[in-house]
Amino acid sequence: MELRNFGLSNLKVTVLGFGCGKIGDESHSDKFIEKFLNEVLDSGITLLDIASLFS
Repeated sequence: MELRNFGLSNLKVTVLGFGCGKIGDESHSDKFIEKFLNEVLDSGITLLDIASLFS
């Protein structure tokens, strides 16, 4: 998976990101969320957008 700098930092993240906005709602079990996120990370994706989880 291709990596790029995150903004002006030296942090490298994948070009493809994953938006986590809806996985924190109450319609998903903790086991489902854990399994799903593990699959995302196992695929090599390192950029997770969690901004809406904290609004």
